Amino acid sequence: MSEVGKLLKTIDQRGYSHIIFDMDATLTLLNMPWDEWVELIARRLPAEVADSFRRAILAAPGAGWGQIANDHIESHESFLPALLEASEEFESTYFAHTPHDELVQAVHELAKNGKTLYIWTGNMRSTAEKALTELGIRHLFKQIVSREDVRQTKPHPEGWQLLKRGIARTEYLFVGDSSNDKGAAEALGIDYFEITFFHQNRH
Repeated sequence: MSEVGKLLKTIDQRGYSHIIFDMDATLTLLNMPWDEWVELIARRLPAEVADSFRRAILAAPGAGWGQIANDHIESHESFLPALLEASEEFESTYFAHTPHDELVQAVHELAKNGKTLYIWTGNMRSTAEKALTELGIRHLFKQIVSREDVRQTKPHPEGWQLLKRGIARTEYLFVGDSSNDKGAAEALGIDYFEITFFHQNRH
């Protein structure tokens, strides 16, 4: 059984009614030069903050960047405005993505079966809207929580305040690919399903 097949079986067996999806490297892979994103942020920061950010990113290549950003937001007033401005420029300039076709089809099936679907992404809203529209699934999601909607991004659970619906957390399943997604789910006590497709098929 494929990974997506296991996901659908898990949702059916455990009766989850609300499914939260990460976007990048889950539903679709954003093919962007992320080193350039780091530099676009760094160029907008005071020198000492830029150096701190670069060192932290180099120490955790490709992983844990959400927590690194959150730490710098809390420590440096200049960081969040620089992050948002640089991210909008970067993601609009370099936008390109590769869909996880089987999972995209599963989203259609979940919506048809009456599941309530959400996106919780560390990317900008414009990026999420464009990618989901191109995938043909934007209309299937009740809500998107994007980078500019929160101060602290995943793994911080702040985004939950925009998603919760006054029902038991046992009704929710978080579907993601990263330590940031898993950390947010754990902080909230929500079940988590990991998508490894793009990690296995990057090369």
